[in-house]
Order: sequence, then C-alpha cells, then structure tokens
Amino acid sequence: MNKAIDYDSMARMSYDDFLDEFRKYSANDLEHLSSEFRANLPAEGYAAYMRWREILENPSKIDKLYSARLKANSEADIMEIAVGDDDEEFWKALIRENVRQLNSSTVSPQEAARLTTNIGIFRDKLKEVMSRKPKKGTVLEKVLERAALPKQPAKKKASKTASKASVKKKTTKVSSKMDKCGGK
Repeated sequence: MNKAIDYDSMARMSYDDFLDEFRKYSANDLEHLSSEFRANLPAEGYAAYMRWREILENPSKIDKLYSARLKANSEADIMEIAVGDDDEEFWKALIRENVRQLNSSTVSPQEAARLTTNIGIFRDKLKEVMSRKPKKGTVLEKVLERAALPKQPAKKKASKTASKASVKKKTTKVSSKMDKCGGK
C-alpha cells in the first residue's frame, strides 16, 4: 500500500463510510493492515473492516451487503413522504415504522399495545385512501390518467362579434340621423 492512511479524518466516518472506504483496498492490503487497523480505527471502522474480511472469506456475503443497502436507500424518510402528496405511501411508511419499533427487543408491554393500536388505525386509514382510488385497468383509471395530462393551449380564433369601437361608431351615426328626422 503506497498511500498513508489519515486516521484523524477516519475518526469522523460512519460505519457505511468505512465500508465504502475499505472497498477501495485490495484484499492483500486489508490483510497486511489488520494489526494497524485494530490499533488505530474507531469501533465502527474496525467492525466494517471485519465485515470486509468476512466477505473476502465468503464472497457470497457481498450480495447480502449490497441488497441491504439498496433496500435502506429505497425507503424514504417519513417526513419527506409527509411533505409530498402521496397519502397511500405516507400511511404505508407509518405502518412500517411502527412495525419496526414493535419488532425491536426493548419494547415494553404498554408500548407494544400502543404500537399495535397505531398499526390498526394506520391500516384503516390506508384502506380508506386506497378505496378512493380507481382499480387498476378500469375505464375510470384511464379517464383520470388522461384528465391528469396537461392540456394543450387552444389556438385563439378570430372573434365573430364586433369590437366595441365599431359598435360605438355605428351607434353615433344612427342617433345623428334620428336627430335630423325629428326623432328622439
């Protein structure tokens, strides 16, 4: 390994950052730096290093690493969803979050009851939102999709009615003729 390792900047890195960093190292470099990493890396860094060592011993584990990271990236933050206008996705995200909390090992019985109640309420709201949407493949869905498309601006046609100026001229001519004839 030719380049020097900056352990000061590595102290501010997260576990995922360490995983990305160690991806750049060759297997031989990772093997030779074992004792140096043990002495200088923070706990998260050393854990990421050990994960790479495990992957090097069993390469099929890298698929699990990538699939887990892709899944984590695909799940959006609940706050981002709440700001958007997708009600269905919002309720799904709330259900997922409550299930995740319910599956954690530190949940008290009272907290488990509250989370279970929340999940039921959120499922009811989700069903309500989904019932408002048309079913897939129906004529109604096609009509609503077409209605959602932006409309093309219509070309302005020539007006068949007379303009105000031409009406005013004709009106003054008629009234002057009536005055000459003795009309009102």
